[in-house]
Amino acid sequence: MTEPIIVRVTLGSYDVVHPSEKQTQVYAQIPEVGRASWLLDEDFYGRLKNEPWPHVIDEAHNDYMRRGVVSDSASEAGRKAIVDWLLLSEGADYDERFDAVQAAWEAAQARQHPVARKLLAENERLRARVAELEAANAGLDDLRVRALDKNTELRTRITELEAERHSTNKALDDAGRALREKEQREVGALPVPVGPQMPEFPPQPKTELEKLRAERARLQGLLADAVRDAHLARRERDIMRERVAEPYGCKHCGEAKRSHGRRYTIGAGMHAWERPNDAQMRDRMVARRAARMPLKADPSASEQERRDRYAKALYEFVNATFVWGACDDQESWRVEADAAIAVSDAEQAGLLGRIAELESEWHTTNEALDDAGRALREKEQREAIVAEFVAARAEYITAIRNCHPDNGHDYDRWQGHAAARRQLSELLGLPVAWPEGPTPDKSAAKPSALLAPSEGGA
Repeated sequence: MTEPIIVRVTLGSYDVVHPSEKQTQVYAQIPEVGRASWLLDEDFYGRLKNEPWPHVIDEAHNDYMRRGVVSDSASEAGRKAIVDWLLLSEGADYDERFDAVQAAWEAAQARQHPVARKLLAENERLRARVAELEAANAGLDDLRVRALDKNTELRTRITELEAERHSTNKALDDAGRALREKEQREVGALPVPVGPQMPEFPPQPKTELEKLRAERARLQGLLADAVRDAHLARRERDIMRERVAEPYGCKHCGEAKRSHGRRYTIGAGMHAWERPNDAQMRDRMVARRAARMPLKADPSASEQERRDRYAKALYEFVNATFVWGACDDQESWRVEADAAIAVSDAEQAGLLGRIAELESEWHTTNEALDDAGRALREKEQREAIVAEFVAARAEYITAIRNCHPDNGHDYDRWQGHAAARRQLSELLGLPVAWPEGPTPDKSAAKPSALLAPSEGGA
């Protein structure tokens, strides 16, 4: 662009028929788009002379639309070109053009006020800081990706270790089964202990007092949910009202500055008028343009009823002292209700999608926890069986020490049992059961002599 964007608001006599009457002229020049001017009433000068240029053009266009001003084709074409370029664009084009006009207004203000120049310099410094933080955030994203990759590798390794543990446990089960079968063939079946079972959680109430306490807890949870839903409904009502407010209304409630005073809303509480930020102004302009669009023909009975319900709620909330039946402009409130319904439907769709995701994640987590609990109980049962098996070595050592010299058959059999349990204990890293006992007497010379060289190996 070779020429700058210019919007001027001046007060003067522009009517040759009535030279004593003053009018407010809004002159706009957009390079490569066109030039146009609007003649407004005298009181517009005080309201628009210090306002941002997008708001000035929007207010001038709204006044012409409201009054139905008709002028020559060239002037009408120039105004239409500027309005289409700035106010009726969509998406990224709208944001880029709005920011360009806003930046031109800020530059013009900076050339007039030293304080504004300082603020613009501070704004540039903050933008540079934001760029630095975004670069740092990109670095954090890279670290997060690497951490996720490392987490995936660890999960793969855990899966391999679990598979290896499963194979080891299966081998131990086979070894224990073989030893039990051998013992059954020699001395009869050994009793197989049953591992501890997980208690039921939460326990079922038994007494009447416990049942009443459980019912009270359930009712308290339902009451908390109802209070939360009521708060969310009030918050949604304030959000809908703020969405359809005028662009330069209060930051918190959307009310105009001239009629604001002190007001109360959910979230902000009691507050005075505060200027909205640029993002709020853009969103409100888009919502107001959407509210001006024509409705679809012949809405269904349910949609019409919903429109009336939303329109009535908005009207009675804004005009607390009036009722819906006394409203003489119900159709305009239905148009604003359409914009509120569109916002509400979009937010509800997002919330329902998020609820579905959380329910799916909750179901998957419960299945994983059930599988982990089942595997842990099976592992504890196997470990209890093996521990009892290897702990029986102490009984066999005691029997060997007390064995009669002539009972060589039982001695050899007991020595085999003790040796097998010692080897299994050392393989699994369990303590080797070897109780201390008295020194055998001379009558047990044969078993003691046979046991002496093999106790280190048994």
